[in-house]
Amino acid sequence: MNRLKNFYEFYKTVNIVYFAIVGGLLLFMTTSYFLSVQQNFDINTNQNQIILGGSLAIILSFAAQYFFRISLKKIDTKADIKDKFSGYFNAFIIKLALLEGAAMVNIVFFYASANKIYLIFAGFILLLLLLAKANPDKISTELKLNSEEKAYINQPEKYFSDF
Repeated sequence: MNRLKNFYEFYKTVNIVYFAIVGGLLLFMTTSYFLSVQQNFDINTNQNQIILGGSLAIILSFAAQYFFRISLKKIDTKADIKDKFSGYFNAFIIKLALLEGAAMVNIVFFYASANKIYLIFAGFILLLLLLAKANPDKISTELKLNSEEKAYINQPEKYFSDF
């Protein structure tokens, strides 16, 4: 992350990682759906695994938000703008990884059992991933940037060294 020169490069990198994770998850979910035979929707079979899949979806969605907030709080407010964006990127990756992990486990459970309840759990996580997409306003708010630092978001081509 230290090689980034401006907000445009930072934002482009964040979006590439985001779309790679969401796209990979969608591809895996779609492939699993079409390769699975004799699909069913049965809550009564293998209840322990269903509880595990649902619990993972709920627990990891809260854990993702919690660790994201904790990681953001660790970013020094007096730090260089480049360091703030680097810290945000690390926190964002942690959030995406936890959400993706919960969805992947449920997709694997679906593929193994052909029970569509796991796709519902994975779809819930996918919805959270879609809502987690970073945008300039969200980044500015979550990092609590001051007016001078917000200039980078308003002028994405401005170099960090000009600050």
